[in-house]
Amino acid sequence: MAGFSRGIFIHWSIAATHKVRGEVVIGWAFHYAVGVAYAALYLATMRLGFGSGPSLVSALVFAVALLIAPWFVMQPALGLGFMAARTPNPAAVRLINMSVHAVFGLGLYLGAIAASLVGIVDCRRTVYLSNSGAFLGWGQGIGYPRRLQRDP
Repeated sequence: MAGFSRGIFIHWSIAATHKVRGEVVIGWAFHYAVGVAYAALYLATMRLGFGSGPSLVSALVFAVALLIAPWFVMQPALGLGFMAARTPNPAAVRLINMSVHAVFGLGLYLGAIAASLVGIVDCRRTVYLSNSGAFLGWGQGIGYPRRLQRDP
């Protein structure tokens, strides 16, 4: 991001790139802005695309699907190759990528619950059960989970 103003969009090796003043702040600000945009996209996709509220399963699937961006855009642009293929241990990098995106998915779901509790988002239409019958959605009212929630 810090090199964009100078026309630098791809690095052959990010480790060999010269430092740019404020790059850490720029990087983290962009990182969080992307996260907020993805959260808004997730909520819009669930409500407008699927006509339901967030669920744990949908949040995890959405977050892991977002790996397309770092694996096929960001990592190659940083000189790490597609899916971190040019790193010393690509499998470990991929596993870390998947695990942090799963944590992001959990955060999406918990954030949606919190937003529902304060009235920012309506999450009452979730109708998901796992194969074991465990609760995966969010119920009506002030946020008490229910095993099955259907709109009339």
